[in-house]
Amino acid sequence: MGANQELTGQSQTETLPEFLVRSRSQQKLGDVGRTDLVALLAFLVVQVGASATQLVVVQEGISGGPRVVLGTNPKTSQRYLQLGGQGMPAYPTIDVTCDGNRRAIPLIGSQAVGNRTVATYVVPQDIAEGMLKAVKCRLFFPGQKITLARQELWAAWASPSMGTQAPKVLPETVTPPPVAQADRPSSGGRPGVAPESAWTCPTTQPIKGNFTTYSSERCIYHVPGGQFYDKTKPERCYAAEEEARQDGCRRSKR
Repeated sequence: MGANQELTGQSQTETLPEFLVRSRSQQKLGDVGRTDLVALLAFLVVQVGASATQLVVVQEGISGGPRVVLGTNPKTSQRYLQLGGQGMPAYPTIDVTCDGNRRAIPLIGSQAVGNRTVATYVVPQDIAEGMLKAVKCRLFFPGQKITLARQELWAAWASPSMGTQAPKVLPETVTPPPVAQADRPSSGGRPGVAPESAWTCPTTQPIKGNFTTYSSERCIYHVPGGQFYDKTKPERCYAAEEEARQDGCRRSKR
């Protein structure tokens, strides 16, 4: 009898640790399950956040050319365009031409990423909508002319109601813009002459007048050697500063 009691006591002593081991194992498994669940939820949140901003790379930065990226801010729905390149300046504005209509897109900021400069340009709503409807768009800045495909524009900028597939538009259905008459110098007319090209003035009228400004001022003019002279697209060119002032412009502070 005493032996049986002794055996029973040993059995209880042996089974108790096994029970504790099972309980602790279950607790650990539960902890692992909760950890996995938290990790899964975190992963899903990151994926949703990443997919909220649709980025479309128009051109990779190869062969010395800039990297061109289209995107939309998920919070404000503001469309934007980024240019990135080694040693590339941040131009105050860049030009986009769609079906013959030329518009300027302003710079909103730039930052250094490694040895590259990334400049971000905000695309106003009316310009973005015009680009989405256009047959052909091109991006212009010094030394570069980049085609923006309709499918790329739609993939980056189309609203959910519009879908991501660009509808087909026949070129013959697009009405070309009227041809503007070139300004000619006139002693009795407006001071200055038209630019020689998108970025240059005639050598005899080197002062650049720019009317695409973002202040209450009508016009700012830049003289050769100024900080922003080479980065400014002229809209009017003047032979002397007095001509620019007569046309309503003030001199750039830099």
